[in-house]
Amino acid sequence: MSTDDRTLADLTAQMNGWKSGTGTELLLEDAHAAAFLDRVEAAKADLQQQLTGANGLQAWLSGADVGTYVSATTTRQHLEEDIAEFIEAVSSYIHYLDALTQTAAAACQSIRNADQPHS
Repeated sequence: MSTDDRTLADLTAQMNGWKSGTGTELLLEDAHAAAFLDRVEAAKADLQQQLTGANGLQAWLSGADVGTYVSATTTRQHLEEDIAEFIEAVSSYIHYLDALTQTAAAACQSIRNADQPHS
């Protein structure tokens, strides 16, 4: 994965620049839109696998007998908290990717509908 060091202000400025774009600058190619949506779905599938693994680990850990030593029970409690936070973060990101997919697909359809030749 690459590192993108642009700030939100940079991205906003770039998007504002598109307001004055011409048809050739704002061309939507179906293949590119489909490839983008495919990459989002692939990322979501990868996250879903991570979520499945974390859920399994959480279930196993909750039933694991770690004994009665304070250090063991405290360690398990901390691990359970960490796993719960991880599950929450991954679940939230999956929801974000769902919203991104819906928004991008709707935007593509809107552009296609608006890009019909005038009669």
